[in-house]
Amino acid sequence: MSETNQPAKLRGKVEILPLALVKPNPWNPNRVPDHIMESIRHGFRTDGWLLSQALLVWATDELAEERNLIIDGEHRWIAANDVGIVEGPMVRLYNLPEAEAKALTVKLNQKRGEWDPESLAALVAELEPYIGADNLAVDFGFTDEESATLIALGTGTSISGVVSADDVLDSVDGIDPEEFAQFSDTPAGEDRQTVPFRLGHFAGIVSVDIYKHFSEIHKKTREEVGDGGGVMLDLVLRRWLRVE
Repeated sequence: MSETNQPAKLRGKVEILPLALVKPNPWNPNRVPDHIMESIRHGFRTDGWLLSQALLVWATDELAEERNLIIDGEHRWIAANDVGIVEGPMVRLYNLPEAEAKALTVKLNQKRGEWDPESLAALVAELEPYIGADNLAVDFGFTDEESATLIALGTGTSISGVVSADDVLDSVDGIDPEEFAQFSDTPAGEDRQTVPFRLGHFAGIVSVDIYKHFSEIHKKTREEVGDGGGVMLDLVLRRWLRVE
C-alpha cells in the first residue's frame, strides 16, 4: 500500500468532562453574531449536545505541561455555560506544540464549505412545516430576513409581495452575462467606462451601465427585504452567470 493510500490516523476519543476543566484560547479569530449564539443555545435546549459537536481541547503541550485550552468549539462552550450545562463531550489532544494547536483552530474553522443558495432555499422551504415558521430563524441560525428570503426563494413566491428571484432575473434581460463575468484585477479605466464591482461572491470589472443597473437592483432589494436580499442576489447571479 502506497503512503498516499494509508488510512488516516485516528486521534483522540470523546470523553464527558466538566466544562470548568477547560477555557477558551486567547488566539481564536472566529467571531459569532448574537443571533447565531442564540441559535446555539436554542440547539442545546431542543437537540441536546450531539457527540459529533464535541469540544476539541489542547490538553498538554510537547513538554507535557497542562494547557486545557479549547482549540475548536469555544462558542459551544460559552452557550452551554449560558444554559446551565456543567459537563459536555470533549476530545483532548496531548503532547501538542502550540503552533499545531493554533493551526488546528484555523483549519477547523475554515474548512466548513459554503451554502449553495438555491439548494439551501429548497431545503429550508421543505423543512418549514416540520420546524415551524416561528422557530425557523433561531433553529437554523438565520436572521428573520434571511429566513423569509430563503422561504420565498424555495417556494417561488415573492417577498413582501414586491421582489422575487424571478423579478430580479427578469430585470437583467438585455445585459450580456459574458461581459459581466469578465472578472479581473485590472483597475478602472481612465475614461471611467469601466468600474470595479462586487456583489455577493462576484467581483470584477464591469461597464458603468451594468454597475448602475445592479446597484439599483441591490438598493431596491435591500430596501424591501433587508439583509436577506444578499441571499437572493447571490442566487440570482449564480443562475444568470450559470455558476455551478
